[in-house]
Amino acid sequence: MKNMRYDHFERNRYFLGKLLSVSDFETEQRYFNDKRRWMNRLFHGAGIVCGLSVSKVDGETLSVDPGAALDYAGREILIPAGVVYTLSSLDGYTPNPLHHTLYLCLEYSEAEADPIHSLSAATGQTTESLECNKYAEGFRLYLTDERPVSGADRLLRHNLLIYEDQDLRITQSMDRFLRSGRKNRLTVAVEKLSETEPVAFHYTLQSPILKDIQGENPLRVDFDEAAFSKADSYVFDVPFQAEVLQDTVDRVSILDQTLTLSAGGEETPKNIAVSGFDVIIGKDSAESRLAADYFSQTLEERLLNTDQQRLCLAAITVGRQDDGRPFIRKVAGNPFGQNLPTAALVKLLQEYRQNQAPAEYEPSSGETAAGLPQESAFERFKSEGWYATGVEDIKFGANTQKDNHTFSKEIIHGLGKGPVFIVLGLEEHHEIQPSEAAYGDHMVFGNQDVFLRSSLEKVVPLVSMGALANSGKGTFQIGVKLLKNTEHTACRIRWWAYKHASDMDPSYLNDGIQPSISVSPDIAQLKLNEVFRFEVTFKNVQPSLCKFSVKEPEGGAIDSNGVYTAPPHEGLFEIQVENIANPALKASAFAVIKERS
Repeated sequence: MKNMRYDHFERNRYFLGKLLSVSDFETEQRYFNDKRRWMNRLFHGAGIVCGLSVSKVDGETLSVDPGAALDYAGREILIPAGVVYTLSSLDGYTPNPLHHTLYLCLEYSEAEADPIHSLSAATGQTTESLECNKYAEGFRLYLTDERPVSGADRLLRHNLLIYEDQDLRITQSMDRFLRSGRKNRLTVAVEKLSETEPVAFHYTLQSPILKDIQGENPLRVDFDEAAFSKADSYVFDVPFQAEVLQDTVDRVSILDQTLTLSAGGEETPKNIAVSGFDVIIGKDSAESRLAADYFSQTLEERLLNTDQQRLCLAAITVGRQDDGRPFIRKVAGNPFGQNLPTAALVKLLQEYRQNQAPAEYEPSSGETAAGLPQESAFERFKSEGWYATGVEDIKFGANTQKDNHTFSKEIIHGLGKGPVFIVLGLEEHHEIQPSEAAYGDHMVFGNQDVFLRSSLEKVVPLVSMGALANSGKGTFQIGVKLLKNTEHTACRIRWWAYKHASDMDPSYLNDGIQPSISVSPDIAQLKLNEVFRFEVTFKNVQPSLCKFSVKEPEGGAIDSNGVYTAPPHEGLFEIQVENIANPALKASAFAVIKERS
């Protein structure tokens, strides 16, 4: 089954008087098994069908939910009930892993089972022996430090190992199909395999067609660890553009076949094993060219190396305890998006898109066919960009007199760096409860004077509001000025921050990569009572607000902006982050508190 190269299928032909032997029954099983698996592979594909989520139980234990999958040889894999493993009990575990990231992989397995007594006359004498009566189909979970790459992934992009030694691994990913005259990007992943000095490197991609976003050629890739928050691994994008051309194939090579690497300030040239790769550049969409390339594959190409492609359930980041033993820092489930969409899911998505389709606009009447006003500027903006929302309680303090100015703390809107558009609304609340974030009965926008001394006047202080955005930090502050004396001691402001899609960071738009969030840094060494801010990074998901918490009851305190206050005693404490819009997106970091950091 592993190579899956067939000339034809054979099945039994039955007739009266036929003597059935072991080989006949094996042929019967092989025909149905092989054809079913062959159809699974060609008609359905490979990947996780349902379940198989991996979660961290504690620093040494993982749990895997029940689920089903098809492997790259078309074989069905079933985990009927949840299983729990310690890291050390998994195949492939080593007590001294060289890499910070290990991959938990799943594969099909089968074993002989149910031994029974058998009468054998192979030697001319009747003797009694044991034979297994059945094959038990099952699964095998194992660890590896090799990054899995599927055949489908190879069809979509070039995943290249640029450089690797005992301390460092550098990989690069670039789409095979590029749009001419448009922005494209390549993604570089840097993994520190041991504790070393901060590293920096650069190499140059040589191509007459590819240029950087300033239009310069050749395209240079630069990395300096000092510019990032300290971590075990880093991922960054290098934007570039392709010449406006008709469909063409371009050969991309690495200039001089070298990479200049520096650790601790000393630069050293390193040889690169990658000779070059081809990219296809044209004006057609990548989707149409990918489909044409997919259907033009021969049967041999489609079924190539089916035994060498892994189903990866999780990427496990490991750290070192004081005694040198590894422990689980965090677990990222299904890191390569190896899901297998079913026909039922495709049908549901089609129905959803139909239900979400806007009504047809009739220009002559200025209304939609449904009799509703045409799409508002807000709806158009929302469809072309991303937004985040939150609530902020502004306390006036003792001074509730006219012209008093009050400012909020710095708020992280979650849309990353760059320009944002912020809208503020004043909520009507009879009593401000800081822990309550539900919407009020009424909300006032703009000039409140128009509602005074009318039936529409609301129970809110008369204020003017403004927002000061810091595009370099991805934050903003709210300012409130009292326009008249008030008995209110506080006011509640609901805010919305919008960013156009063209202003989004390309790292939020990695096609084909599973949405995830991470916390930076993943480990922070702090002193007693020290104040420190943890930041959340979003990957292929709309940035939005997250909820921070400390797992241990006496592990300190953290606010909604990730500002952590260490406790007055030493210890190791876990900072947990959960995305409010999508609670399935979670991440963790650790705070190591010592009297002297």
